[in-house]
Amino acid sequence: MLVSLRLYGMPLGAFPITVKNVDEGEIFSVFEWVARDELLTSHDHDEITTLETACKSSGLVSHPSLPEDDSPLRWTRLQRVCIAVANQQESLSSLSLSSSTILPDEKPGALLLYLSEYNQPGYLVAHRALLLSVSFGQHPTDLQILEDATRALRALEDYPELSAMSAAVRVEVWQNQLRPVYRAILFGFEDVPELREEILAPLVYENTYWLNEFHRMALEILTMIAGFSWDDPQDLDEQFKFTLGDESSSSNNNVTTTKLRDNTDQQYKEQSPWPPAKNDVILQRIVERPNRFVKRDSLNLHMAVVCGALASDDLVRLSDCVPDLYEAFQTTSLFTRTDESSYPSGDDDDDDSGGVQQQQQRTDFIERAILLRANRVTTSSLDPQQQQQQQQQDSGTSLMETEVDTLDLEEIDTLATIWNIPSSFVKTMFLLSVYELSKDSMVDSLTTNSLSKMDVPMFV
Repeated sequence: MLVSLRLYGMPLGAFPITVKNVDEGEIFSVFEWVARDELLTSHDHDEITTLETACKSSGLVSHPSLPEDDSPLRWTRLQRVCIAVANQQESLSSLSLSSSTILPDEKPGALLLYLSEYNQPGYLVAHRALLLSVSFGQHPTDLQILEDATRALRALEDYPELSAMSAAVRVEVWQNQLRPVYRAILFGFEDVPELREEILAPLVYENTYWLNEFHRMALEILTMIAGFSWDDPQDLDEQFKFTLGDESSSSNNNVTTTKLRDNTDQQYKEQSPWPPAKNDVILQRIVERPNRFVKRDSLNLHMAVVCGALASDDLVRLSDCVPDLYEAFQTTSLFTRTDESSYPSGDDDDDDSGGVQQQQQRTDFIERAILLRANRVTTSSLDPQQQQQQQQQDSGTSLMETEVDTLDLEEIDTLATIWNIPSSFVKTMFLLSVYELSKDSMVDSLTTNSLSKMDVPMFV
């Protein structure tokens, strides 16, 4: 009753919340209930982390299913919580965590106070990332939701023992919420009927700020996916066969092998709160999807397209650099090996004229992207103090002690790495482009401070 009232109106599933359905374990995710409740309080990860920590130490933690919570005082409190939530007269986020007493004007507090077995931050932040990403799909104009989802995905790095689950959750967000948008950008909305063209088309075709921010967060999520080791299929089979359990239990690096308490033990059943923390049905299904092992070369292809779109709006030239572009951003693309010739290892000399031509096209694309970035460096790539200094002086202003690594070349550098173009080429071309724009004195300090990162013969 408490959960039904607290999360009233939210999509909790087609089945009623009954003891039998919850015990079944394959219908509801209690972790998802708690994550939904946390998002009623805030979308900010730091605030929610503070809430989780406070709930762990609060004297108000109770277990309505246990005999000790049948006291009149606690029963009255639980009734008040249900009534308050049902009437929506009290703030869901207001809770007193510093006292164990129950005051007449006390606010209802978080679900974590009643489901403390589920106060496991790693699984909760995974659910919040999934929920926020779905919310962004429903409200794509609100980039803050996607920013919050991205931050939640980044926060999963704090739980290395759950890295396989974390990788699967990031892939899930990419597949369901970001991948279709890129398919629409490149090939039209006919390929992705699940998207609402009337809302997204103006954003992707007319709103440059929205599109650049979307590219930036998409690249960050792909980079997080790339941070997982996908290279050994046999090892992956082992890593993705795990039982979700108590985060505090020991685990072996990427492989979560923790088993939950033996809930068949009658004594434990009589003493433990209900519902007991079981395998999470939602996360388990995500981790065990048939398509879950990312191919590194396909991931590089997708990252190259996102980097290229962020570095330049010339998608025609970009498509010339990625011959298998049409196969990208489909539902199975990330898990299917691409033509290896599209991403040569760089170890062998390539005498094929087509390969040489393609590499030249990629080099040309990088050079144009660098020139665009150099043209904007006097404003967008400097911090506010440098911008103010530059406005007060003429166009020959020096960048003082700035190094070339501090300038915003990340996506260009990433794209160059994928295409086997040295990072020193990117930095050297950037400085040469600034010279080409007749801002000679502007890079005096850059040149001095960055010689070790440059291709000096090329620069000379």
